[in-house]
Amino acid sequence: MRRTMTSTNARGLAAPQLGAPVRLFAVAAEKHNAPWFVVNPQICRASHAMVLDWESCLSVPDYVALVPRHRSVQVAFDTLEGKRVERTLTGYVVACPILTL
Repeated sequence: MRRTMTSTNARGLAAPQLGAPVRLFAVAAEKHNAPWFVVNPQICRASHAMVLDWESCLSVPDYVALVPRHRSVQVAFDTLEGKRVERTLTGYVVACPILTL
């Protein structure tokens, strides 16, 4: 997943996009750090407020669309080390948990 994200300059990538039937996604960290990984995400809460943003997808090359998303989503997930954490996601990362559910 790291290699695909680096070679395509992807901001996020879900394992099913690569043909792996697991609930896992990676998100590009800011400032060129290694991506962080989310295993078995569970959406706990989603904001009522919605935002529109332009998005593209590696699974559908050369297509960009205006997509409505929740402004924030609270997600519980496991890290690659097996630790269960809960985090509030905002921005483009909000779309990622949906890709693995």
